[in-house]
Amino acid sequence: MIEKKYTLAILLFALLYGCGSTDIKYGTTMRSSGSFESYGSSSFRQTNSAKLSYLSSITTNGNAVDIALSKDGNVAYIASGEGGLEVIDISNPARPKYIKSYDLEEYINSVEVKGNRVYASYVTENTKPYMHLQAYDISDPYHPNYIGDIEYRSSVAHYRAFQTNLMTQTNNDGVNLYQKRGDNYQKVASYVLGDHAYAVAMRGSYIFVANGRDGLVILHNSLAGSSGRFIK
Repeated sequence: MIEKKYTLAILLFALLYGCGSTDIKYGTTMRSSGSFESYGSSSFRQTNSAKLSYLSSITTNGNAVDIALSKDGNVAYIASGEGGLEVIDISNPARPKYIKSYDLEEYINSVEVKGNRVYASYVTENTKPYMHLQAYDISDPYHPNYIGDIEYRSSVAHYRAFQTNLMTQTNNDGVNLYQKRGDNYQKVASYVLGDHAYAVAMRGSYIFVANGRDGLVILHNSLAGSSGRFIK
C-alpha cells in the first residue's frame, strides 16, 4: 500500500512539474516552445496558419537597402549603398544569378521601377518631392541602358509589399507576413534574418528581401497568391 502511494506521488509530481515546462499556451491550444529551425545564419518560427522558409540568397557588392522588380518579376534591381545599382536574375528564385552592377557616384538607397525605366538615387528623410535620379532604360530588363539624370518623384525604401490578400512588412530583425481577414490584416508568420531587413518585394510564392550586408535573401511563402502589386 505504501509503495502504491509512493508511485502515485511520483507520477503526480512529473505531470505537474515536468510536462508543463516545455509548452506555451496560444489561445486554447498548446504548442511546443521548441518550434525553431535554423537555415545557416537565419531562423524562423512557424505560426498557426503560415510558413516562411529560407530558399536562397546572393551577396551584393554593397549594403542592400532597397529592391524593385522588373515588370515580369524575373529581375531584381538592388540599391546597395556604396555598391551602386545591382542587377540580379531571379527567374529561378532557388538559384539567383548576378548580372551586373552600376557604380554610381553617390550612396544609393532608393530604387524604383516605372514602366520601362528604373530609377536609382540617394533619398534623405527630408528630401524634396522631386530630385535628381539616375535613370535607366530597361526595355531589356537584364541589360539596363543608362539614360542620364532626370527630375522625378522619389521616395524611401519599399518596407511593405502587397499580394492579393497578403502583406509582407520588414522590421529590424526580418519580415512579418500578414493575411487579410475582413477589414484587418492579421500576422500569421515571421522570419528572423541575419542582418537588417530594409526592403521587400513579392512575386508568386516568393518574398525577396534587401537584407543589408547579407545581400538579397529569398524566402518561400506557403500562403502566396497568384498575383501581386508593390507599394511603399
